[in-house]
Amino acid sequence: MQNSTKQTTKSRQTDREQQIEQEAFLIETSIIFILSALIGAWALTCLLSGISQHGAIEMIKIWMAAFMDSH
Repeated sequence: MQNSTKQTTKSRQTDREQQIEQEAFLIETSIIFILSALIGAWALTCLLSGISQHGAIEMIKIWMAAFMDSH
């Protein structure tokens, strides 16, 4: 009887540990997703700012010049 009680307790601990690991994984994934979204929003803001200051054609020229200079 005691042996089955110990196994049940150990099984509950294992289930609880797995649940904690799953929740930690979800939190980590959520943090990465949120940070990625913030970086994407910042990049879009910078792109729109550049286009509003220089115009779309001038931005393409600047990008092409930077690309050609780097190679």
